[in-house]
Amino acid sequence: MIYSEHIFVCIALPLLAALLFQRNDGRRFCIFLLIGMSICLLSAYVNAFLAAAMKLPYIEAAIYITPICEELLKLLPVIFYIAVFDPSSGKAINANITLGAGFAVFENVCYLTAGNPNSLLFVLVRGFSAGIMHIVCAVAAGGGILIARKYHSFTAISIAGIFTLSITYHAVYNLLVSVEGISRTIGFALPSVTVVIGFCAYRLYKKHAVKQIIK
Repeated sequence: MIYSEHIFVCIALPLLAALLFQRNDGRRFCIFLLIGMSICLLSAYVNAFLAAAMKLPYIEAAIYITPICEELLKLLPVIFYIAVFDPSSGKAINANITLGAGFAVFENVCYLTAGNPNSLLFVLVRGFSAGIMHIVCAVAAGGGILIARKYHSFTAISIAGIFTLSITYHAVYNLLVSVEGISRTIGFALPSVTVVIGFCAYRLYKKHAVKQIIK
């Protein structure tokens, strides 16, 4: 048995202490790291409750329940931050990245202390892959909301679409890594491939935008 609350306190207290000495971007970083960790802990309670209530085994719960619960809880602070504080696109994306990283950090620590890892290589691959996956989902949610706000379509329908995209990606990842063999390899590679494709698409977009300005 692990005590997730004890782990959370041990990690959160130094970050809370750091808030006393940080300003601006540094303080924002610590706050969203703490928010990501808090969401991870809260989602663990909700996931466990729903899985027990629906009498689902661990694998099925990870595919059907976990993506919905975790992505919903990660989406709420993103919506609040953008709607209330109206940050710049750069600050909003950085906050989303930090939130996703905080979630992944706490999840990886709990995974390690639970005694699940079989080898250092597996820990490295799984930790890196899951970390990128959570960050990708957080950035996709934040970026989608920013785009919706830019084009004045920040409605319940647009939020539902963004939420659906995040949970689908998360569920596909969980489904792939739950099965040993080539499926798990593809699942672990999926987040990195997504980042590469996204980076290339962004560079092409910027290049096209520059050409349009020159014309």
